[in-house]
Amino acid sequence: DEELWTPLDFNKDEVGSWFEIYSPGDPLGSENPFDIELGISKTATMYPIISVAKFKSHDVLGLTLSVKNLMGCLSKARRKSTGEIIDEGAVVKAYMHGFGPKNPSMLSRKDNLTTSKTALAININRMAKTIFPIFSVIDAAPAMEGNGPLRGSINNLKLVLCSIDSVALDALSCALINLKLDACPYIQNLGRLKLGTTNLEDIQVNDIKLFNKIRNKATFKFHDLFKHSRFTNEEIKILMNHTE
Repeated sequence: DEELWTPLDFNKDEVGSWFEIYSPGDPLGSENPFDIELGISKTATMYPIISVAKFKSHDVLGLTLSVKNLMGCLSKARRKSTGEIIDEGAVVKAYMHGFGPKNPSMLSRKDNLTTSKTALAININRMAKTIFPIFSVIDAAPAMEGNGPLRGSINNLKLVLCSIDSVALDALSCALINLKLDACPYIQNLGRLKLGTTNLEDIQVNDIKLFNKIRNKATFKFHDLFKHSRFTNEEIKILMNHTE
């Protein structure tokens, strides 16, 4: 039935559920950093979600993988205190960075590497507590390295990973390129929230010989800014406190 396969643009969909986001850079200067809510596509809340993500580098988070890919389900932003719709469409994804409709490119370098980075990590975790995939696929054939997630270059890791545990899949992706998980607190915290497994010793890999073969040979270039955006202990505390 052709009608069953008609593409749906989640950007234009009605909202099925809302969740509060952390917005320390609220453009209206609200004293409540949680006065903005984002709406998840109604269709995305009605059916099981399969996340199909590209393995990509990210400027402040290191990697963008299957859980962060759920940002594609966002459709509207509203003011929690009044219920007023303040934005809709693709621009809503920018709100995840904590400065309203401002993309990271519109922020100062300092804000992007600190406040915005922490807000994005918090909001990915808060989003994951609202909607989560039943199955995820990460395409690393090829992957994107360097100045991703938009202007990177090709690195063909020659591997496609999949799992019913999306957190384990993201953790395993970090391991594939020998990135320690404590460098990706937004993924590590998903395990703390019991949304999935982050302990590599508890993750069963179907073809561990192939995985280790690729891992031993893999080289990966991160975004130029990533080395300047590692989470401080204080930022990790903020992440944990705002995702309880």
